[in-house]
Amino acid sequence: MGPHRLPIRIYLEDTDAQGVVYHAGYVRFLERGRTELCEALESAGGDLPRLVVHELRLKYRKPARLGDRLEVVSTARLATPYRVTFTQRIERPGEPGHLCEGTVEVACTDATGRLVRIPEALVRLLG
Repeated sequence: MGPHRLPIRIYLEDTDAQGVVYHAGYVRFLERGRTELCEALESAGGDLPRLVVHELRLKYRKPARLGDRLEVVSTARLATPYRVTFTQRIERPGEPGHLCEGTVEVACTDATGRLVRIPEALVRLLG
């Protein structure tokens, strides 16, 4: 499956008093991108298991500001039989480079929180 693109717009509620997105706001945007990518995977035939964040790494390059129209670009790959790695970036379309890039590793668990293998249907989709 190719990269998933989620358009977002920066609203006043996303910014600080100077009209700049607060660093934790990027985490919310990336979460939205992962959620949309997971829904696309599920629509493609993958029965989604419970995925919990195991590790999150972010690198900030440029600020986002009030009124910006951005895109969250997300891809996923199988990291281990138990984990999926999402590679994401936030771009301002038409501008070179990106504002933020992140890697989020999620683990597959059952309802009790025990680590379980990723279902075969999802493994096939992640190729």
